[in-house]
Amino acid sequence: MKAKRILAALLSVLTLLPAAACGDSAGTQTAAPSGETAAAGGETETAAAETEPEFMPEQTDMEGFELVILNYTPEGFNWANTLITAEEQNGEVLNDAVYQRETATEEYLNCVITEEKSGSVPATLKKSVSAGDHLYDVVMLFDASITESYAGGYLMPWNAVPTVLLENDYWDPHATELYNVHGNQMSLSGDFSLYDYSTRHCYAVNKTMLGSIMPDVSVYDDARSGKWTLDRMYEIAAAAESDINGDGVIDKDDRHGISGSIVRHYSAMLAGANVTYIEKTDDGGLRFAIPGNEYAISVLQKLVSLNQGNTVYYLKGSGIGDFDYSIFHNSLSLFQASYIGEIEKTRDMDDDVGIMPPPKFSEEQDGYHSLVEGGAQSVLPKSLTAERAADVGTVIDAFAFFSQRDEIPAYIDVLVKSKYARDEDAAEMVSIIFDSGIYDLGVGAFSGSFKNVYSSKVFVKREDNIASTTDSIAEKGQKEIDKFIAQLEEAANNA
Repeated sequence: MKAKRILAALLSVLTLLPAAACGDSAGTQTAAPSGETAAAGGETETAAAETEPEFMPEQTDMEGFELVILNYTPEGFNWANTLITAEEQNGEVLNDAVYQRETATEEYLNCVITEEKSGSVPATLKKSVSAGDHLYDVVMLFDASITESYAGGYLMPWNAVPTVLLENDYWDPHATELYNVHGNQMSLSGDFSLYDYSTRHCYAVNKTMLGSIMPDVSVYDDARSGKWTLDRMYEIAAAAESDINGDGVIDKDDRHGISGSIVRHYSAMLAGANVTYIEKTDDGGLRFAIPGNEYAISVLQKLVSLNQGNTVYYLKGSGIGDFDYSIFHNSLSLFQASYIGEIEKTRDMDDDVGIMPPPKFSEEQDGYHSLVEGGAQSVLPKSLTAERAADVGTVIDAFAFFSQRDEIPAYIDVLVKSKYARDEDAAEMVSIIFDSGIYDLGVGAFSGSFKNVYSSKVFVKREDNIASTTDSIAEKGQKEIDKFIAQLEEAANNA
């Protein structure tokens, strides 16, 4: 199972964390190479191969077949890790693992993998398909752009590619299930892309600040014991809030309990409580999940009530998705709503920074849930021909396999050991985050009709107008969902 392999990789990395990470800042230690643990007497031994995939894709001579992937530039998608190919090895762990899995795939199948980059993938996709050109075999597309691209006639479902073996867990089974509507696979999320990993929702926590405000509190212990809940997080956040300049107003120059964008914070909170705007129906369709859902409405009401007298700092007057990173980086916020990939931006802080999963709704809730959204899904351009489809599937499937073997352990290695997590406790929280992914089309593909509406009408206003907001979009939102399902089915029929 993927979760077990991720956990095994995390545990093997934990053995490599230097003693300084546990609070001893004296001295410098050299860690063993990736995949090895220090043995007695200073020698190294290979860690148990618990992360080795059990399945090996069939080896086929592709006779130099070239798979072309259209991807975003790092600048065009700067909140996630966009890395798919590497031109050469340079000694950096993740770069070299990406190069290795690419080379392994090419040598195993006698094929070539090429990456083309664009600052605006939807526009590039539209231009090529509209012109009748087949320039790209697989397209990495922002999850919020999927529905409009199907509506425009630029995509077709993955059903056209039978050689992709979705039963293997280098394809995220949760994403596969969610993005499959009435048997039509609109998109896929595989291990050849780090979007799925780097856009996991989490919270950065300023442990130095927490220690000065509430020295007896350990948020890590709260998480382990199942007491990391909405109430607990807001209780701690409230203790951090302070009118530093004494002007009677909590603003950007003061200290905040929570910072981040409105959509980032509340999307994480809702999913953390196991509430989604859209859910699958018994027949494999989709429906707006809030109307008539007493539990979901109680969670929404709870979030509004918690925000009375306890602000979430964001860039007021700007978009609901904007926020000021400097608030947390200048030690003016205890918690920051983040993606896993954004935690790297805290590396230069002098304060000790930790990582936490989004809190549970209550202690009785069964486990934590970390939202995965805001990344890019793998989609197929309408221009892909039946003659190329099988070969595309063979190569991308093997690419995902070798990525699971080589790239993902390296990403976790870098994530936990050297860049993001600063101690074993934080590494344990990363394990929880990776093992608790949850998806919601209402914050991705249909974000404009659901997430953005609740964010602007309920959370920005901090008012319990949940019932009226739900009523105002229920019929229109479901019609939009149904319209997309029809467009997806049409694309499948025309593939």
